[in-house]
Amino acid sequence: MRVALCDFANCARPRPPQALLYSVGLEFVAWLILFDVLLRIGVDIAKVSRLEISRLSSTIFLAILFVVIKRIAKKYRLNTERILRTDSRKPIIYLRSFAEEFEPGTIFFDKARSDETLTSVLKKVGPVVAVGRPADKVEPLGAARVYFDDLTWQEHVTILMRMSKLVVIQAGISPGLTWEITTAKKWLEPQQILFSFLSWQELDPASRETKYSQFAANLKSNLELNLPERIDSAYFLHFDHEWNACLASLHGWKKHFFRVTFILTSLWMAEVFPQGTFHNAKRLVEVSGVFRRTSVPSVREALRPVLKSQGIGLPVLNTMTFIGLVLLYLLLPLILFLLVLLGNILGT
Repeated sequence: MRVALCDFANCARPRPPQALLYSVGLEFVAWLILFDVLLRIGVDIAKVSRLEISRLSSTIFLAILFVVIKRIAKKYRLNTERILRTDSRKPIIYLRSFAEEFEPGTIFFDKARSDETLTSVLKKVGPVVAVGRPADKVEPLGAARVYFDDLTWQEHVTILMRMSKLVVIQAGISPGLTWEITTAKKWLEPQQILFSFLSWQELDPASRETKYSQFAANLKSNLELNLPERIDSAYFLHFDHEWNACLASLHGWKKHFFRVTFILTSLWMAEVFPQGTFHNAKRLVEVSGVFRRTSVPSVREALRPVLKSQGIGLPVLNTMTFIGLVLLYLLLPLILFLLVLLGNILGT
């Protein structure tokens, strides 16, 4: 019998009746904050002669807070059941150990970052589906969660794999994950399997290599797959048709651009938000998802050549728009300095 994604709609958790009300309320608060941000900017421009850099920190803080509240509102708007019933494309299955669900440094309004990032990158390719944690009280952003009991999860995961376009597996070690990797190797073509290292990106290099060496040893002993000795800064690992492993990283100018973007942003935030002033501001910047090492544009560019070899294209315009906005963002301190200088000249 042919199985479609809509057959799993009953495995999604229904959206609580009050969730939509929460979403509307949070959206209202978010837009009030944005209105205040625009008003502050307008006042600063109108009074350029008295523009103070110190005012910039509170304005940026409110702008980032707008992004965070919008994310929480989006979480309450999730309707997985509708996604599963209406999206007829082949799904992309995201598998991981539940121990990898919460990554280092996550806070109460943030979720597993790699999950959400992957969904943002691959949503044009197909619906991203993952098995949900039984302990989930509110379904997190990212992959559409389906929930199975202990007796049927292996059967259902096998069916999802066999109907999928791509299976993305967050590297890790657990009995359940090892079974999923073994099953994927049994039923799928090598090019359909993609191992992700995104949830390790915030770790220091030594910790990343330690986790990877354990993961590689597990795959070699259980599946007889030989992997590279090191991953360095790689985002993904994929295979050719003969099961030869290849690492997917950023190369050339893209590698340097995203690295410089992250470093300059960190330095600027340290200047804009001095020690003891808005101590969570830097964390809010990371939550906004724009300037992390695992930002959507950087992951998209690392994944682009891998999917291109399979005839799957990712949008270019989104990355070009991001690059333009980043350049504008990095020039903002210079623009503000010139405005202050002009204001001082006019005031004398």
